[in-house]
Amino acid sequence: MNELVVLSLGPGNFNDGFPAVTARLGKPGNLQMQFIGSLPPAPEIPQLYKNWRLLYEALYRYRRRSLIEIAPAGITNISEGAFTEISQCLENSINTWLNTNGFHNIESQLRTQLHPSEPVQLIIESDNNDVWRLPWHLWKFLKEAYRLSEISLSAPEYSPPVSIQPKPAKTKIKILAILGNSAGINVKNDRDLLKRLPDVELKLLVEPQRQELNDHLWEQGWDILFFAGHSSSQADATSGRLYINQNSQNNSLTIDELREALSQAIHQGLQLVIFNSCDGLGLARDLTVAKIPLPPMIVMREPVADSVAQAFLKYFLRAFAYGEPFHLAVRQAREQLKGLEEKFPGASWLPVICQHPAVVPPTWLELGGLGDVPCEKQQRDVPKEKPLSDLRFTAALRATSLTHHADANAAALRDRISLSNSNPRDKSLALSLKTVARFTGMSLLGCFVSYLFIGSQMAIFMNDLGLQNQHKGELFMAQLSYRMATLLDPKFAQPHYNLAWLCDESLGDTKCAYQEYQRAALRGLPEAYAEVARLQILENQPQAALKATWQCLELTQYNAVKAACLKNRGWVRWKQQRLDEAENDLRSAIALAHDSPHSYCLLAQVLERQGRQKEALVAWKNTKEYSEYNVPEQDECLPLANQRLQAQQKQP
Repeated sequence: MNELVVLSLGPGNFNDGFPAVTARLGKPGNLQMQFIGSLPPAPEIPQLYKNWRLLYEALYRYRRRSLIEIAPAGITNISEGAFTEISQCLENSINTWLNTNGFHNIESQLRTQLHPSEPVQLIIESDNNDVWRLPWHLWKFLKEAYRLSEISLSAPEYSPPVSIQPKPAKTKIKILAILGNSAGINVKNDRDLLKRLPDVELKLLVEPQRQELNDHLWEQGWDILFFAGHSSSQADATSGRLYINQNSQNNSLTIDELREALSQAIHQGLQLVIFNSCDGLGLARDLTVAKIPLPPMIVMREPVADSVAQAFLKYFLRAFAYGEPFHLAVRQAREQLKGLEEKFPGASWLPVICQHPAVVPPTWLELGGLGDVPCEKQQRDVPKEKPLSDLRFTAALRATSLTHHADANAAALRDRISLSNSNPRDKSLALSLKTVARFTGMSLLGCFVSYLFIGSQMAIFMNDLGLQNQHKGELFMAQLSYRMATLLDPKFAQPHYNLAWLCDESLGDTKCAYQEYQRAALRGLPEAYAEVARLQILENQPQAALKATWQCLELTQYNAVKAACLKNRGWVRWKQQRLDEAENDLRSAIALAHDSPHSYCLLAQVLERQGRQKEALVAWKNTKEYSEYNVPEQDECLPLANQRLQAQQKQP
């Protein structure tokens, strides 16, 4: 059974923070551990998502050119570059928020208790609308370190789950598929895919009347409820509505209007709901508010194009029917949607799971399937073995390679011995050599698999150990810890940056600092580009510094890092005597980081060169006020500031 984590945010909101966050860990129905923490205010996150949503809807309308009902968003200049930028900004903001000190205890405890090679189901409990809107799959903790995990959403209050009796063996899966109002969209592919499913008893309701739908929900024993067509929710992820037909009246239903029928279907065995339709978070929220014991449910968080909805259904059913656990099948299908994002930006953000925390999602076999889904006609020859995830597939591939290599070596040795001597003693020696070769191969395999699964976690541990040693003044041990971290996870940028910082600030080793900052920059760390540019300016390499600064500004969304990048560019422009450009960059840097003495120092010199002495004196005063750290640039600026201010005092 998968590990289960229920992360309850408790009372709070993004304006005031979440002061009482708890994480409960264990198995479904048996959460044995609990950790506590908090999350600070982050009012920018809901606004960033709102901006993301506006751009997404504008791009969606532009791509689809359909009749779907989306209110005008006021966007006239549709820019995929702006959409990519806001997506990255939102992801960075979410991870910065989840990386704060108050939440550190929860994440560190989870890292200790959870193994990256084990499936993990994480449920976010909250009644906050913005929390439900948040794309939690961007959390790096699960996105990168725990590849066999997926996040679900739940309300903090819920009724006891319904007890479902196991189905008899070889019982067909009963699916009630509702193909609702399809004006402007194509649900034919959904219908054809469902019809091709083996081991399934399928009932199709095409644009049904309310009574017809209600009557079928009351029938015995549906396993899966599927809906394709139009649906909608309010901007606060509430008031979900299903459009079931194209009548002029009575053409849609709310969850409240379906409450009794859905409750009956759940009590009679409904175990999975798929709303493969637009903007479905409101449907899930309304189900939780109605206290309906929620089965695992898949919805789309925003409007979804036909191609995306159909691709998701195909990918999900393929993985689910081949034996992947429900949550991993959803994650795999969601990540496969990235292949469509050239045409449909944001596609992989859309699928969301909502469910009751105490419900264990069924497998395809438990529903009655036999594990063979011909998702497309041209795919009927796909092998029926359960597909491995990328991580496990790579490990299996390496294992095969190592074993074959060991067998080849053993065979070669055996052949040599048989040519020279064929007595029984030699045969025994050949057998022993083969055993040794196999043992060596399996040992190498064990080392590789261990490295694959725990290397990244050990790298994080060694990086943290390096920081602790550096703080205590044990510089050699800090340097050793950082280097070990870089070996354990070659893609991990932070230990390279920390090692460069150690070399730069404590050891005076500029060459080491420059090399490690470059390595951190190549691994995508924006602040490393800022440090590379600083060192290049000191080495009188202005063009290289400008290039590094440009890369820094392209990558970062953090104001402090932007300020450092702009300060460096202003520094280069000052050296080039391009004074107006230098002033603009330096003032922009100060607007983002008002306590940067080096920015004020450079600005003061620019203003002096322009003959603006009074403004320069203000900049010199700020240089002196904020020069609190013993770093070379500030150490050079402080005497200049004192000199200018003393000269001003001597004037009559």
